Amino acid sequence: MRPSAPFERWPVQVSDPSYGFTWFVAPNIMVDHLTVSEGTEETVLAMHRTLDRLLAKHGPGIVASGGLRIVADWRVVQTYTPGARRAFMREIAKGRPMASAAVVLDGANPFLSMAVKAADMVLAMTRGPKIELFGDLDALLRREGLDGPKVKLQSF
Repeated sequence: MRPSAPFERWPVQVSDPSYGFTWFVAPNIMVDHLTVSEGTEETVLAMHRTLDRLLAKHGPGIVASGGLRIVADWRVVQTYTPGARRAFMREIAKGRPMASAAVVLDGANPFLSMAVKAADMVLAMTRGPKIELFGDLDALLRREGLDGPKVKLQSF
C-alpha cells in the first residue's frame, strides 16, 4: 500500500491497511488519504483511533489554534456499509475538538456526496464542525497551504 499523488512525496507518518494514510501539519491540520474503495466499520474505527492518538499528543495546541481542521482525500471511496455509517455517526457525536473538515470526493459518486451532506446537516444541528465538499484535491491543498515544500509535518 502506497499513497497516490500528490501524497507519494510526503514521508509516511501513519499507515493503516483499514483505511490508508494520515499526516499531521502543525498547529491543527490532519490530512487523511483513503486507499480503500469501501468504507466499513473497521475503516471508521481505525481512522478515529488515529485521530484520538493525534489528539492525545497535540490536543492542547489544536484547541489553542481553534480546533482541528481535517483535510480528507476520499476520492477512491465508492461505497460504505451500514455499519460504517453508524460508526461514523457515533464517532462524530463524541465531541472531539474539531473545527471543520474538507472532504474531497470523486465527482462521479453522488451517493457518497449525499451521505457527506447528510452528516454535515447532523453536525450543524449539534453545533459540530462544518464539512465542505471538494472535487479538486489540488485546489484544496493550495487553499490550506499544503501544496509546497513548506509543509511541516509533525509526528504523533
